[in-house]
Amino acid sequence: MRAPTIHLQFGRTRPSARGILGLVVPISLLVLVGLSPNLVVGGYSLSNQPGHTVLAAVHPDTGALAITSFTANPSTLWIGNLTQLNLTAQGGSPPYSYWYRGLPPGCTTSNVSGLQCYPGSAQHYMIEGTVNDSIGNQANATLNLTVTNGFGPPPTILSYAAWPAVGAVGKITYFSVTAKSNNGDPTLFLTYSFLGLPPGCDTFNQTNLTCIPLEPGQYQVWVRVIDSYAGFTQKYMFYNVTGNATSTNSGGSHISTTEVEYIIGGVVAVGLVLGVVTYFRHVRKPPAKSPSPPSEAVPKDGDFHPFKLE
Repeated sequence: MRAPTIHLQFGRTRPSARGILGLVVPISLLVLVGLSPNLVVGGYSLSNQPGHTVLAAVHPDTGALAITSFTANPSTLWIGNLTQLNLTAQGGSPPYSYWYRGLPPGCTTSNVSGLQCYPGSAQHYMIEGTVNDSIGNQANATLNLTVTNGFGPPPTILSYAAWPAVGAVGKITYFSVTAKSNNGDPTLFLTYSFLGLPPGCDTFNQTNLTCIPLEPGQYQVWVRVIDSYAGFTQKYMFYNVTGNATSTNSGGSHISTTEVEYIIGGVVAVGLVLGVVTYFRHVRKPPAKSPSPPSEAVPKDGDFHPFKLE
């Protein structure tokens, strides 16, 4: 363990106290020198400053300022994704201040030890981190950051299942899929579609599809996952539905619940249109015309027109 550094500061005293201090100061300095060979006197010489007291404060010597870690997590990423820069230091005289240079577009330096960054351009970057302590010491370190344009393999389907394992006519069935993106497109922005569903089920862009089958049979149900770069992957399962058909006509076809909703919506829309037309044609009356002032008769040719003398 290194010996502590002793910092000495001077304060002005009255002349009447010099006699006492003349005895105290030499004794104190001898004790301090015995404790530590490192004396910081603030630029003053004890021999030519009479009338000053010596105030000593002992501080542990923490060593020179040094950066202990400078990392990017992750250090390779797609354009527009998040990376975290972490810069740590020790020694010197805290508190520390932080500065970053060579950042990608979309990233701005800040006086923080952990900097969040969303690179806006694909390139290889060498980023410099700088730490300053409270008395002007400085330490620097660099790291490599690689930003790519986002193109990559198509999405990966992690799981695809149906519940219950065997469906029944008129009962709720769930088709569930989980997938992940393998390029710059976040997984949150993947799109989903289902193909080959039983009658009564319709596809939607969601990871958990709920439907009610209306006809029994075995169905090959596909799920397709697409990213924003048009990369896609798909997977299928065979799904059995038991029971009897709930609604058929003479041709053996059926009307699904979605079709019923469309029919009802069309009827409502027609009713609204007819109501609006009726309102404008029969309910609203045109505003009454204001009577025009009587006009003087215009004399015809050959009529006698007496003159009125003023």
